Amino acid sequence: MTKIISTQTLVDTLEKRVEKHAEEAIRIFQNLDEKTLLKNSENGGWCIADCLWHLNSYGDFYLPEIEKALAKNISANSNFKSGWLGNYFGRKRVLISCIVMFTFASALCGMAWDLPTLVIARILQGFG
Repeated sequence: MTKIISTQTLVDTLEKRVEKHAEEAIRIFQNLDEKTLLKNSENGGWCIADCLWHLNSYGDFYLPEIEKALAKNISANSNFKSGWLGNYFGRKRVLISCIVMFTFASALCGMAWDLPTLVIARILQGFG
């Protein structure tokens, strides 16, 4: 059975999820001291503050871009149908799996010790 979701519902859902992840990051990292937040990883990767800034910039940039693209290319009454993967495993399970994969790959990008590792992590981000 194909599930149908409206354009506005899709955008609202994405915004709520980004807000939820931002609240979780605040809960985890807000009480850490500045020294901990700015300490680079042992292998020379990003510090926690850099990772958080990078992830926030994705939300600040991509959500408005997605909304503009949807408004420009699709009429307001358009609906989206989930694909076969979402139909088989469930849309929520597929979405959460992709978010986890992307987050893991982003962390791997930040900790990449050489160029091949960074390239592989970026490819994993693409799958997520």
